[in-house]
Amino acid sequence: LHLRSFVHCFQEAEMQSIVVNEEGAHIGYVDSGRPAGEAPYTTLVIIHGLCFTAGMSLVTRYPLRRLNFSESFSKVLARAHDYGIRVVVLARRDYAGSSPFSDKELEALRSPDEATLQQALKSIGLEIARFLVGLVDKLQLPRPDKDKGGLSLLSWSQGGNTMSAFANFLSTYPDEVQNVLGQHIRSIIYYG
Repeated sequence: LHLRSFVHCFQEAEMQSIVVNEEGAHIGYVDSGRPAGEAPYTTLVIIHGLCFTAGMSLVTRYPLRRLNFSESFSKVLARAHDYGIRVVVLARRDYAGSSPFSDKELEALRSPDEATLQQALKSIGLEIARFLVGLVDKLQLPRPDKDKGGLSLLSWSQGGNTMSAFANFLSTYPDEVQNVLGQHIRSIIYYG
């Protein structure tokens, strides 16, 4: 594949989003689309790190995130169908394509009080859980069947913090969220 193919992949892949809390915050994502002729197929959901993101220009309150990392996962998205998988790269909160954290949320994340910080992390984890449930519903993602189907979650670098917030509080989420996730998650992978 050439650079032109990667750029074309992103021109075709529009950022979509799913609402993840009662305040209307949303998480954006880029989707490689359903692989042709593959049923069931596995969906790899990537939670990006600090710099390698969901593929859009980053314009948030932090100077580092103003850089353009438009091709961060373009090779993965462009080649997903070659391997019979679907790839979804989400944009974490406070990154372009997703809702910024409110001042109140940022204050809780910076709190020296352990209980306040734990509640903030639990909220982030629940938002990821709601995103995954919304994704399963919106895209009609297949459940695992032997060696295919279901969701494989991959966190990249600092995205591991978000993945840990999700996994650490999984047993505290509403039953309907736990049921959907229990029927669809195949694996959780920490990378980098």
